[in-house]
Amino acid sequence: MPRDINGCAYLSWQTNAVLSCKVVDSIDLGSHTMFIAEVVDAKVTSDNPPLTYADYQSNVKPKPATARSDKKIIGWKCKICGYVYEGANMPDDFACPLCGHPKEDFEPIYED
Repeated sequence: MPRDINGCAYLSWQTNAVLSCKVVDSIDLGSHTMFIAEVVDAKVTSDNPPLTYADYQSNVKPKPATARSDKKIIGWKCKICGYVYEGANMPDDFACPLCGHPKEDFEPIYED
């Protein structure tokens, strides 16, 4: 397995580039810490195009379930945590009580 200048292993077949950095400062932001680093080495590991946010949204992210007009919706299941909302109509401002995700992250449950 290849290693960077700092001795850290990386997956060369899963990356387009590797940045090796030295942390020079850190800032406590309350909910997380931001690290300020100096790049000490960088290398390109692949000529393949990177997976951009736009590529992910259009080609990788699961598509919403298409409506099935032949069966009745009896509930909605959160795709994140599995919580089930019972009822055919979910309020537009509904948020999952377990994970907090919005209505858009629910998929319909159809009657058998």
